[in-house]
Amino acid sequence: MDHSGHGMTMDLPPFTLGRGLEFSPDLFFLIGCLTALGLYGWGVARLRRRGDAWPISRTVFFTVGVLTVALVMCTKLNDYGMVMFSVHMVQHMVISMLSPILLLLGAPVTLALRALPVAGRDSTGPRELLLKLLHSRYMKVITHPVFTISMFIASLYALYFSRSSTS
Repeated sequence: MDHSGHGMTMDLPPFTLGRGLEFSPDLFFLIGCLTALGLYGWGVARLRRRGDAWPISRTVFFTVGVLTVALVMCTKLNDYGMVMFSVHMVQHMVISMLSPILLLLGAPVTLALRALPVAGRDSTGPRELLLKLLHSRYMKVITHPVFTISMFIASLYALYFSRSSTS
């Protein structure tokens, strides 16, 4: 089968859900997901050791969000998504609609701000760098609704035109 015009050939058996859910790791996403879970777990553990509470629901939301990314990127769904438009669209919808909501409900930035240690007087640590980034002009632009809605709409058109040009 032609691999979406990328010059790669991929012979896959007919799609079934069982075949689609077979483990097929993409190292970039596998390492990213494991790193995200590890860092989040470190933050929760640090808060608990200090005696601070962190809602279980946030941990569950974040974990499920990371697992949804792993599900569509580290299984054969990723392979089938390269050759089947329907599977590709399931990936697209999970990654652009479901995963971000779950990840944000986990409040990873709030966790980082609470878990990272405060740097000493007149020094800059990871927490201070994160605060600088959050209050920067760059973040004000890319988090503004006009920008985010425009990017979302542009991504839909880019998907449409990239798919129609390979047909």
